[in-house]
Amino acid sequence: MLETDTFVLFTPMKYFIEPFAIWVKEHPELKDDKILYKALANDTGKRIVRANKIADEYNLSIRMLPQIAECLRIGRCVIYNKITERLEKKITIEDHLVGNYAEVRYKINNSLLFIVND
Repeated sequence: MLETDTFVLFTPMKYFIEPFAIWVKEHPELKDDKILYKALANDTGKRIVRANKIADEYNLSIRMLPQIAECLRIGRCVIYNKITERLEKKITIEDHLVGNYAEVRYKINNSLLFIVND
């Protein structure tokens, strides 16, 4: 679902695509989300879907982060640390106010994984 230099996040595709389908249906005005959802849904038959690579192809990586964040928030992800070669058991989610904007920071072992702007 997401891969960085240090971490790989995995989830069964149904846990990622089903909530995304609901999101797209509830927010038809978000055209980029619909494009990304359709691209991901086309690959659901594959054994491994590299969602971040698909999002990169459409230049929509930023639109995928809220969906990944939701999977993390509800505990439907497995996080593999490529450096320690172990599964991570804890993720820290921090809410911050930056000027007039809210953001949520997702960290593993105090290392920033990504930020979602609310």
